[in-house]
Amino acid sequence: MGDAALMCDIKRTITVAGLTVLDLYSFYLQADTKVAAFQDALAFGAELGAQYAMVMGDDSNWHRMRDNPARFCDMAMPFGLTAVLEFAITRPLATLQQTTQLIVEARRSNAAVCLDPLNMLRGSGGPELLVGIDPRLFLYAQITDGLLGPGEPDLARARQNGPNIRRMPGEGVVPIGKFLDALSAGITLSLETPGPDRADRPATE
Repeated sequence: MGDAALMCDIKRTITVAGLTVLDLYSFYLQADTKVAAFQDALAFGAELGAQYAMVMGDDSNWHRMRDNPARFCDMAMPFGLTAVLEFAITRPLATLQQTTQLIVEARRSNAAVCLDPLNMLRGSGGPELLVGIDPRLFLYAQITDGLLGPGEPDLARARQNGPNIRRMPGEGVVPIGKFLDALSAGITLSLETPGPDRADRPATE
Protein backbone atom coordinates (compact mmCIF):
# COMPACT_ATOMS: atom_id res chain seq x y z
CA MET A 1 0.00 0.00 0.00
CA GLY A 2 1.39 3.42 -0.96
CA ASP A 3 1.73 6.33 1.45
CA ALA A 4 -1.31 8.16 0.06
CA ALA A 5 -3.48 5.04 0.21
CA LEU A 6 -2.30 4.31 3.75
CA MET A 7 -3.14 7.86 4.84
CA CYS A 8 -6.63 7.61 3.32
CA ASP A 9 -7.19 4.28 5.05
CA ILE A 10 -6.16 5.67 8.44
CA LYS A 11 -8.30 8.79 7.99
CA ARG A 12 -11.29 6.65 7.03
CA THR A 13 -10.82 4.41 10.06
CA ILE A 14 -10.64 7.41 12.41
CA THR A 15 -13.75 8.98 10.86
CA VAL A 16 -15.79 5.77 10.98
CA ALA A 17 -14.87 5.35 14.65
CA GLY A 18 -16.12 8.89 15.36
CA LEU A 19 -12.72 9.97 16.65
CA THR A 20 -10.35 12.87 16.14
CA VAL A 21 -6.58 12.96 16.66
CA LEU A 22 -5.49 15.15 19.57
CA ASP A 23 -1.79 14.56 20.12
CA LEU A 24 1.29 12.78 18.82
CA TYR A 25 2.87 10.80 21.61
CA SER A 26 5.77 11.10 22.24
CA PHE A 27 9.07 12.63 21.16
CA TYR A 28 12.00 11.98 23.49
CA LEU A 29 14.73 14.62 23.26
CA GLN A 30 17.87 12.84 24.40
CA ALA A 31 21.55 13.74 24.15
CA ASP A 32 21.99 12.07 20.74
CA THR A 33 18.56 12.94 19.30
CA LYS A 34 18.50 14.31 15.77
CA VAL A 35 15.48 16.60 15.90
CA ALA A 36 15.20 16.73 12.10
CA ALA A 37 14.44 13.00 12.11
CA PHE A 38 11.00 13.78 13.56
CA GLN A 39 9.83 15.81 10.56
CA ASP A 40 8.04 12.97 8.76
CA ALA A 41 6.21 11.95 11.93
CA LEU A 42 5.05 15.53 12.50
CA ALA A 43 3.87 15.82 8.91
CA PHE A 44 1.99 12.52 9.18
CA GLY A 45 0.31 13.52 12.45
CA ALA A 46 -0.63 16.97 11.17
CA GLU A 47 -2.25 15.36 8.12
CA LEU A 48 -4.41 13.35 10.53
CA GLY A 49 -5.48 16.56 12.27
CA ALA A 50 -3.34 16.43 15.43
CA GLN A 51 -3.01 19.62 17.47
CA TYR A 52 -0.23 18.76 19.90
CA ALA A 53 3.09 16.90 19.92
CA MET A 54 4.19 15.54 23.29
CA VAL A 55 7.85 16.24 24.09
CA MET A 56 9.88 14.65 26.87
CA GLY A 57 13.09 16.31 28.07
CA ASP A 58 15.46 13.39 28.57
CA ASP A 59 18.81 15.16 28.48
CA SER A 60 20.93 16.15 31.47
CA ASN A 61 22.63 19.00 29.57
CA TRP A 62 20.42 22.03 30.20
CA HIS A 63 21.56 24.08 27.20
CA ARG A 64 20.98 21.22 24.78
CA MET A 65 17.67 20.36 26.45
CA ARG A 66 16.60 23.98 25.90
CA ASP A 67 17.88 24.27 22.34
CA ASN A 68 16.45 21.00 21.03
CA PRO A 69 12.85 21.83 22.02
CA ALA A 70 13.30 25.22 20.34
CA ARG A 71 14.35 23.42 17.14
CA PHE A 72 11.44 21.04 17.55
CA CYS A 73 9.01 23.96 17.87
CA ASP A 74 10.44 25.58 14.74
CA MET A 75 9.90 22.35 12.83
CA ALA A 76 6.39 21.84 14.22
CA MET A 77 5.23 25.40 13.51
CA PRO A 78 4.53 25.00 9.76
CA PHE A 79 2.35 22.01 10.57
CA GLY A 80 0.24 23.99 13.04
CA LEU A 81 1.43 21.84 15.93
CA THR A 82 2.12 22.97 19.49
CA ALA A 83 4.89 21.21 21.39
CA VAL A 84 3.66 20.32 24.88
CA LEU A 85 6.51 19.53 27.24
CA GLU A 86 5.74 16.93 29.86
CA PHE A 87 7.91 16.88 32.95
CA ALA A 88 8.35 13.49 34.61
CA ILE A 89 10.05 12.50 37.83
CA THR A 90 12.12 9.79 36.15
CA ARG A 91 13.74 12.16 33.61
CA PRO A 92 16.02 15.23 33.75
CA LEU A 93 13.09 17.54 32.90
CA ALA A 94 11.37 16.64 36.15
CA THR A 95 9.53 19.65 37.59
CA LEU A 96 7.09 22.36 36.64
CA GLN A 97 9.65 25.04 37.51
CA GLN A 98 12.22 23.55 35.12
CA THR A 99 9.65 23.25 32.35
CA THR A 100 8.38 26.81 32.57
CA GLN A 101 11.97 28.07 32.69
CA LEU A 102 12.83 26.05 29.59
CA ILE A 103 9.87 27.48 27.67
CA VAL A 104 10.76 31.03 28.67
CA GLU A 105 14.37 30.52 27.56
CA ALA A 106 13.38 28.77 24.31
CA ARG A 107 11.18 31.76 23.36
CA ARG A 108 8.82 29.88 21.05
CA SER A 109 5.13 30.75 20.80
CA ASN A 110 4.10 27.16 20.04
CA ALA A 111 5.49 25.68 23.25
CA ALA A 112 3.34 24.83 26.26
CA VAL A 113 3.33 22.68 29.39
CA CYS A 114 1.69 19.27 29.62
CA LEU A 115 0.65 18.92 33.23
CA ASP A 116 0.57 15.41 34.71
CA PRO A 117 -0.79 15.97 38.25
CA LEU A 118 0.60 12.69 39.60
CA ASN A 119 4.14 13.48 38.43
CA MET A 120 3.83 16.96 39.86
CA LEU A 121 2.45 15.78 43.20
CA ARG A 122 5.10 13.10 43.64
CA GLY A 123 8.04 15.30 42.72
CA SER A 124 7.37 18.78 44.01
CA GLY A 125 3.92 19.64 45.30
CA GLY A 126 0.27 20.26 44.62
CA PRO A 127 -1.94 22.65 42.67
CA GLU A 128 -0.85 25.64 44.74
CA LEU A 129 2.34 25.69 42.63
CA LEU A 130 0.27 26.71 39.60
CA VAL A 131 -0.66 30.05 41.17
CA GLY A 132 0.99 32.99 39.43
CA ILE A 133 2.17 31.08 36.36
CA ASP A 134 1.08 32.46 32.98
CA PRO A 135 -2.10 30.48 32.13
CA ARG A 136 -1.18 30.66 28.44
CA LEU A 137 1.46 28.02 29.15
CA PHE A 138 -1.26 25.52 30.03
CA LEU A 139 -3.14 24.53 26.89
CA TYR A 140 -3.14 20.83 27.65
CA ALA A 141 -3.27 18.66 30.78
CA GLN A 142 -3.53 15.00 31.60
CA ILE A 143 -6.00 13.74 34.16
CA THR A 144 -4.17 11.17 36.24
CA ASP A 145 -4.55 9.61 39.64
CA GLY A 146 -2.36 7.29 41.63
CA LEU A 147 -0.42 6.71 44.81
CA LEU A 148 2.52 8.36 46.52
CA GLY A 149 5.55 6.30 47.47
CA PRO A 150 7.35 6.31 50.83
CA GLY A 151 8.49 9.80 51.81
CA GLU A 152 6.79 11.57 48.88
CA PRO A 153 6.20 14.25 47.73
CA ASP A 154 9.93 14.63 47.26
CA LEU A 155 11.73 14.52 43.92
CA ALA A 156 14.76 12.61 45.18
CA ARG A 157 12.60 9.98 46.86
CA ALA A 158 10.27 9.76 43.86
CA ARG A 159 13.21 9.02 41.56
CA GLN A 160 14.42 6.37 43.98
CA ASN A 161 10.94 4.86 44.32
CA GLY A 162 10.54 4.53 40.55
CA PRO A 163 7.66 4.77 38.07
CA ASN A 164 4.17 6.00 38.84
CA ILE A 165 1.61 3.70 40.43
CA ARG A 166 -1.52 4.79 38.59
CA ARG A 167 -5.12 4.34 39.61
CA MET A 168 -8.42 5.19 37.98
CA PRO A 169 -9.56 8.80 38.65
CA GLY A 170 -10.93 9.06 42.17
CA GLU A 171 -9.13 5.94 43.39
CA GLY A 172 -5.77 7.55 44.24
CA VAL A 173 -4.49 10.48 46.30
CA VAL A 174 -4.28 13.18 43.60
CA PRO A 175 -6.61 16.16 44.30
CA ILE A 176 -7.84 16.19 40.71
CA GLY A 177 -10.59 18.74 41.35
CA LYS A 178 -8.16 21.24 42.85
CA PHE A 179 -5.78 20.86 39.92
CA LEU A 180 -8.64 21.48 37.48
CA ASP A 181 -9.78 24.52 39.49
CA ALA A 182 -6.27 25.97 39.22
CA LEU A 183 -6.28 25.69 35.40
CA SER A 184 -8.16 27.81 32.91
CA ALA A 185 -11.60 26.68 31.84
CA GLY A 186 -11.73 25.07 28.44
CA ILE A 187 -8.16 23.76 28.19
CA THR A 188 -7.59 20.47 26.40
CA LEU A 189 -7.64 17.44 28.67
CA SER A 190 -6.53 13.88 28.11
CA LEU A 191 -7.12 10.92 30.40
CA GLU A 192 -4.21 8.71 31.44
CA THR A 193 -5.27 5.55 33.22
CA PRO A 194 -3.68 2.24 34.19
CA GLY A 195 -4.02 -0.63 31.76
CA PRO A 196 -6.73 -3.25 32.32
CA ASP A 197 -6.00 -5.91 34.93
CA ARG A 198 -7.18 -8.57 32.47
CA ALA A 199 -6.10 -8.90 28.88
CA ASP A 200 -9.51 -10.19 27.78
CA ARG A 201 -11.44 -6.98 28.57
CA PRO A 202 -13.15 -5.41 25.57
CA ALA A 203 -12.11 -1.94 24.41
CA THR A 204 -15.31 -0.25 25.62
CA GLU A 205 -14.76 -1.58 29.13
